Amino acid sequence: MTDPWRGICAVLIVAALTCAICVASRPGTARAADQPLYAWVQLGPGDNAQARALVPAGAACPDLAIDGQAQRMQVRAPADPAGSFSVTSCQAAVPRAAGSLRIGAQPLPLPSAAPRRIAVIGDTGCRIKGRQAQACDDPADWPFPAVAEAVAAARPDLIVHVGDYHYRESPCPDAEDGCVGSRWGYNWGTWDVDFFAPAGPMLATAPFLFVRGNHETCRRAWRGWFRFLAEGPWTPECHDHGAPFAVSVDGHRLVVLDSAEADDRRPDPGQVEIYAAQFRAVNDLAAGAPGSWLITHKPFWSIGRVKDAGGPRPHSDGFNAVLQAADRDVPLAPQIVSILSGHFHLFQALSFAGTPARPNQLVLGNGGTLLVRGPATLPPDFDAWGMAARNFITLERFGFALFEPVDGAWRMTLNDTAGKVFGTCDLVPFDARCTETP
Repeated sequence: MTDPWRGICAVLIVAALTCAICVASRPGTARAADQPLYAWVQLGPGDNAQARALVPAGAACPDLAIDGQAQRMQVRAPADPAGSFSVTSCQAAVPRAAGSLRIGAQPLPLPSAAPRRIAVIGDTGCRIKGRQAQACDDPADWPFPAVAEAVAAARPDLIVHVGDYHYRESPCPDAEDGCVGSRWGYNWGTWDVDFFAPAGPMLATAPFLFVRGNHETCRRAWRGWFRFLAEGPWTPECHDHGAPFAVSVDGHRLVVLDSAEADDRRPDPGQVEIYAAQFRAVNDLAAGAPGSWLITHKPFWSIGRVKDAGGPRPHSDGFNAVLQAADRDVPLAPQIVSILSGHFHLFQALSFAGTPARPNQLVLGNGGTLLVRGPATLPPDFDAWGMAARNFITLERFGFALFEPVDGAWRMTLNDTAGKVFGTCDLVPFDARCTETP
């Protein structure tokens, strides 16, 4: 080989190595043979927790080191390239007494029995459906990556996602919409760009509590939900209703209800009967734990504007017809003082005056999906489903909520895409006293 060709080959080899290093350093790409694409810890019933990991099709599940002792993670859901899921989902139980967790060189966050900082986020994907398109390439229009960075910077002990991870359901309709070339459809590539890649900083920061949204129903992105995030065992079939479960948090409980299938507008008797039975299970889970929160995607009560109305005229029924009807048949236990939801793409807090006491309703669906509008104020004589409304507030800004204990209660701050506080709520049983921060 002549000297010029040796030089050219050397340049090509260096370029190839450099390219390989760049690819390996991209978020969501395996950095070494023993490193997964993504790894995280999520909470389950009681004191249960699991480490989860995603690896490329054909790769073995990695070892999870618990206090330095390695054990092989088990396959949760095998890769299905023919079905557009070219990753294997792995899992392993995490003892609550564990002092360290690691996969290869990557440490994983440990669950806390008494989390002092709880971040709540919801409705995070980039909306592309039919002619409705969010500019997924514009950080101002789809700010979930920035919100995820801000959540990680807040250093929470626990992160709660109240549902709706997958929003790219159609091709980008037009180059001017800022989403040209985006992945779309119910497949791994869309789950990656819509949730896992932007959520990377959060996954590395704290354990998660995941809630199913209506975008993860059996008509939509259920395959990814059950493969990756669902609490129970994976099965290749879809199930409309997951069983309620509770996570213990320092003397009270976070009770999770799968409300993804509950119809917003029509109280179908069959659905009402199903959710009434779910409420009995929810009440059993909250028994003996005053100050508990119900975590569910769809709000029981929230107030939006009537379509095409010129002013802040609230819906006469609000969300959610099925949950409201089931609550009339089987009222929520008095141990449940707050309901945390998403679904409605803004922040809203609503408390009620009257007896018996009704939980306050917090809507935290402002994590990145296109915002919607809500009324700034309510008429003084507004009938809030048989009670008077009090301490109502709506804020139409992207961000997340951070809950911290203060003087035996909880204070919630609303944080924007840069982590700056734009609202504060003091939560006492059955009430949320909120103010906007200038």
